[in-house]
Amino acid sequence: MDIYLQGASVEQLLSTITCGDVGLEGAVVVPENLYLFVERRISAFGQAEDQDRENRWKKKARVDRFLGERCDRAFLKLYLEQHPQLLERVSDPGLRLGTVSEVDVAVRLFHLGLMPEQYRAKFVQTVSEYAVNGEDGYVFENREIRKMFKRQEMKELKKRLRQELVPNLPNARQNWEFNLPNDEDPESYIQPYSDILTALEGEFPNDPEVRKAVISETLSIRRWIERTLQDLAERGDPRDYQPDYDSDDHSVGPQTREPATRSIFDDIDA
Repeated sequence: MDIYLQGASVEQLLSTITCGDVGLEGAVVVPENLYLFVERRISAFGQAEDQDRENRWKKKARVDRFLGERCDRAFLKLYLEQHPQLLERVSDPGLRLGTVSEVDVAVRLFHLGLMPEQYRAKFVQTVSEYAVNGEDGYVFENREIRKMFKRQEMKELKKRLRQELVPNLPNARQNWEFNLPNDEDPESYIQPYSDILTALEGEFPNDPEVRKAVISETLSIRRWIERTLQDLAERGDPRDYQPDYDSDDHSVGPQTREPATRSIFDDIDA
């Protein structure tokens, strides 16, 4: 074991070992007496000088995936003792919560009882603001994130969604439209916003104002996609994309997934 830990590259270690038995079949299980050695190798890997920003991001993401998926409580406790700044970073994840590496680490630390209350509360506040602003609705999709909410926090989120997000949906959509990246097709890009509309419709099924807002926004999205594709085609940038609906079909309502049969706000246990 010692020879393997010393001779293998850190990239190999991050994908082949686990610190403790976390149930990953085929993994090399490192015993607790070697945790400090593993931590030192990982730390040196993450802190190595690299002028390429993308490479630095990839290294961080690989270490985060290791921490979030391949480590037991004892190793994570040791790692936090050596890197207390990790808590600050994972409690303030960036947008696109479904892809940023900090989320899995935050969830793992919380479920192992290693996330102090101030950082749990900051994480909850961050993901709540993303949802209320119409920027990122991943909290609707991820039950593990919702488990980090206290019951009152989830009630407050639902209240803010109705009072703040619903009236502000046109502005939220326009923000999405304005920030279309140069390398994404319009429908794939704006799909997360469509998912937010689906979630709102499921959470407020008997609210006519919410239904009206969802219908209006869905039609606006379709018009924007068509208009944007036409503009791209005129500029010689078709992006190899075709809408998956008939532009003459005026049925409305988000088409991405079925509304929830029960409220996501019923998931909270504490």
